[in-house]
Amino acid sequence: KTQAGLNDAQRALAVLDEFCRQNGGNSAEIVVDSDTDVARIVMFQTAKMKRLFKAFPEVVLVDSTHDTNANRYKLFSFVVHDVFGKGQYVHHALVESEHKVRDIQEKQP
Repeated sequence: KTQAGLNDAQRALAVLDEFCRQNGGNSAEIVVDSDTDVARIVMFQTAKMKRLFKAFPEVVLVDSTHDTNANRYKLFSFVVHDVFGKGQYVHHALVESEHKVRDIQEKQP
């Protein structure tokens, strides 16, 4: 499906919809501020990430990037150690402000 002519929000929704359709276990969610209609958090996980997080629920690392995109969202990546002690990504989130990370943690099982 072509994304020509779509605005940024429509393009993001199209990409996340396709991501979820690729594998029934993949998930994505956009948390929008109802007052401003601005996306505050965009979260996504593959089915494999969910399985790893369920098996190893203790997050050992949260990595973040700052000022790497035009909209100034921060990318937070959550990592656990697997049975071999290797770091595995289990969750990614684009966050409008750092204090919203609490919202992400509350949404985890």
